Amino acid sequence: MSPHASPHLRALGAALPAGLRRFHADAERRTVSGQARVTTGGVFGRVLLRLLGLHVRDGKQPLDVTFMPDGSGTIWDRCFGTGRFISRIEAGGSGFLIETFGPVTLRFWLAPDGEAISWGLQRAAVFGLVLPSFLAPHIAAREWLAADKAYAMSVVVSLPLLGLILQYEGELYLPQFSEPD
Repeated sequence: MSPHASPHLRALGAALPAGLRRFHADAERRTVSGQARVTTGGVFGRVLLRLLGLHVRDGKQPLDVTFMPDGSGTIWDRCFGTGRFISRIEAGGSGFLIETFGPVTLRFWLAPDGEAISWGLQRAAVFGLVLPSFLAPHIAAREWLAADKAYAMSVVVSLPLLGLILQYEGELYLPQFSEPD
């Protein structure tokens, strides 16, 4: 496999569903646009999101994601209507991705499911210290190619005892397809 292949392709290889393989195969810098529906948790959730640099409002809003190759990984620069979230994603071995932002490192297992991929959090660390499971966030994510050929995603982040921090669902319209009316 090429060292320039995307982290998703390096992590899953032939197990990466065909539609998602096409989406993640591009190792060049690119920006894709679409829409997201965002729900934030209570006051604590919004404060935590701001501390992490994500000033986002609830509701439907535009979403632009720029993918920038960075050595063995890819920087994902997500611009929601009023907020921005930047992280770096790299392959973490067969079937795993590692996402890093600020002092936080998350290790996800990837599970292909038909034409979709489910992400599950295996480990979370802050400043290099692994969080015990009773303190770690709960993250459920899924990505797939929607019927209209848009890249679709669903992400839910919660913390024990505190509940929902962030939930978003949306679609990014691939350049080779037109955006639905």
